[in-house]
Amino acid sequence: MGGLKINRLPGRQQSQGDSMGVILKQRTWETAEGRAVVDGHEDAQFLVGPAGATVRDDKAVSLGLKDGALPKGAQAKPPEPHKTEPRSAVQDAAKAKAPPLAGDERTVKIKETMRDMAAEAKADPAAETALLTAAGKPDANVLSSRAGTAVKAAERDKLWDEVEYEDALADEVKDSADNE
Repeated sequence: MGGLKINRLPGRQQSQGDSMGVILKQRTWETAEGRAVVDGHEDAQFLVGPAGATVRDDKAVSLGLKDGALPKGAQAKPPEPHKTEPRSAVQDAAKAKAPPLAGDERTVKIKETMRDMAAEAKADPAAETALLTAAGKPDANVLSSRAGTAVKAAERDKLWDEVEYEDALADEVKDSADNE
């Protein structure tokens, strides 16, 4: 099987040419610099895999994993209990470039960005899965990147409900004006 690598299954003999895998002991993330970090770590960028997943030996070595566990220094910064989404490099860059928005300004910017994302998804169905969640709400990471401010899922949900209400109300006003 030219180039296909098969992970060793428990209880089976390793044959020459097969690549062994390492089973992760915990959910593991990789930083932009290529370090392994715990779930929820502020520098987490790319998911390596959940606990029990198998990663290639070369990947485990490059991350510094030992028998599927993180190196000791990887847990130096424990995850914040309230943090659920890793920051993206785009979010960090947007924060560094743009001055912080005041409360109302920020809300307006987020709502405008939500409307733009919804319109883009409607115009290009292929982009829909990258822009919206399965529930049809703007993806919080994409929204944060485009709005230039961190938006958590709970805040996104609240503002999305407001956007839907405002848009429905505007449609009703327009329809009643057209009928007069």
